[in-house]
Amino acid sequence: MVQRQKIEIREQIILTALSEFADKGYFGTTLKAIAEKSKCSIGNIYKYFSNKDELFKSAFPPSLVEQSKQLIKRRVKAIGIATDIQRLDQLHPYRAASEELITFTSEHRLQMIFLLSNAKGSRYSDFKNDIIEELTDLAIDYASKAYPGIKINGFKKGMLKRFYKAFIFQLVAILKEEKCETKFRDAAEDVAIYHLSGLKAFFINLEEK
Repeated sequence: MVQRQKIEIREQIILTALSEFADKGYFGTTLKAIAEKSKCSIGNIYKYFSNKDELFKSAFPPSLVEQSKQLIKRRVKAIGIATDIQRLDQLHPYRAASEELITFTSEHRLQMIFLLSNAKGSRYSDFKNDIIEELTDLAIDYASKAYPGIKINGFKKGMLKRFYKAFIFQLVAILKEEKCETKFRDAAEDVAIYHLSGLKAFFINLEEK
């Protein structure tokens, strides 16, 4: 019984810390606030974590952060050379990759909010920019296969980066507003369709020039 209580207290501290990190960022989060909101003393927190950074590592294990990156990239790669996701067969790899990413994002909502919008000052400060860079490169690679002949110069690449910045901004907004998994799922799918439709129009316009 005592051991189980200790595990529950530790998990409650981590959950409270996640909420604080997602809302206030790394620098804005204090052990004092975490202690107050998890209804325990700072001394009790130190029984489980030697400092804020150790607590942060428990809330954001590297394996989880890496998995999020891989799932995001996997969904883009799974599109193949398809140009209209709304017409894809239910067995298309994109469907499974999309479901896996949405499920993961919903289950790790607070971690994703932090990583995509509030990671400044932490070891994951570059997470969002790295994702935008990688998604932009994947989009260029996709376009070269799905829309043969188009050329994307530095200016157009910059446009693609802005598209992905807007997409991530919208995704974070949904994560913050829609705490119900079903509503989040529906909203995330709508944003993805809107985003990919915009990319399609962008690539077609380049193809026609």
